[in-house]
Amino acid sequence: MPFWKKSSDRPSKRDIENMQDAKISLAQNLPAHVKIIDLSGIYMTELPYGIISIVKHQNKDCLILKSNELKELKGDLSSMDLLLKLDLSFNLFKSIPKNLASCQALVHLNFDHNDLKLLPAILGSLQNLESLSANSNHIHSIAPEIGALGSLHSFQIKDNQVTKIPDNFAHCYKLVNLEVDLEKLVYPPPEVVMQGGRATVLWLCAENNVDASNVDASHDANLTKIADISAQEKEAQELILAHQANQDNETAEMMKKIREDEEDMKKMANNTNAIEEMRLQKLQK
Repeated sequence: MPFWKKSSDRPSKRDIENMQDAKISLAQNLPAHVKIIDLSGIYMTELPYGIISIVKHQNKDCLILKSNELKELKGDLSSMDLLLKLDLSFNLFKSIPKNLASCQALVHLNFDHNDLKLLPAILGSLQNLESLSANSNHIHSIAPEIGALGSLHSFQIKDNQVTKIPDNFAHCYKLVNLEVDLEKLVYPPPEVVMQGGRATVLWLCAENNVDASNVDASHDANLTKIADISAQEKEAQELILAHQANQDNETAEMMKKIREDEEDMKKMANNTNAIEEMRLQKLQK
């Protein structure tokens, strides 16, 4: 069980199933313009059947699976080749799923708060990746291949055991935001890294005789795609809240009707008793 979910707070099995059914049902019936599927916080241990198909056939480009109990992503993810954002934070992953390589359009990938030990070479194949976050894991090693991510502008890896940023990061020409534990870092020098991603890339270029002319001179990252996704996330969350509110209203109305029916039954019972009492009184006379 994830450390952020106390066993005493865990809903019953039936409540969990209801939560999952409600969110999956909502995902299946989202308006066409809402491109986000949010299945966060419903105690999933595996990717629900049919979700990959929904992503493909309804052209969804953002999948939020945070705060669950996922350890792996089973199935063929090649149908999600147009997915832009995947949030797998606050789960139980010990390694990066190899089938993520099928998600070639990914722009934003989040593995915060898992149990990862390393960032593997497979991530280097995601050439459209602009933002990679893996804070609060147990990572001690970063594969050099990740330095091949020429579109990467944000790399967050705080609260880990990383001591070295690979030399290949000299090729991350667009890197602006670099977040790492400076007190643990040995290479590059912390005083360089604290100046930001661009300064770090320039230093690595100088150290490794790499042409630095391609390093992005702007400190403003291109956040257009992620900004669009964030706006849609907000709308999707509003839809979820509205759906939950509607369910609450329906439940309240149902409970009100049950109470009214109970009152009617009591009145009928009282009337029946009164009639019976009058009949007995007449018989006694």
